[in-house]
Amino acid sequence: MGLKRKLIKIMNRYIDDNFVGDIESFYGKGTKIKVKNLTESYTSDSILIDAVIILGEEINEDVMHVELCDLLLRESLEPIYPNVHVKTMISWDC
Repeated sequence: MGLKRKLIKIMNRYIDDNFVGDIESFYGKGTKIKVKNLTESYTSDSILIDAVIILGEEINEDVMHVELCDLLLRESLEPIYPNVHVKTMISWDC
């Protein structure tokens, strides 16, 4: 397993282990956030995180905001890359 795959696995586990209650209270019961891919740019010192929000039981427009997901993704990378600009690309699934 490559270093990028390991980092994605660590990020997914960190989010799942520490923020399940926050995610479910914000997006609805059964919702998961999964990181699909990371793309590093050494010239601009940034990382693009491609993630998906998999909605659980409650699927409506009231819960379709990316703020919490964006914050959790940035927070999960901060201990590993403290001085890197993090960009996110978030999609939805159900």
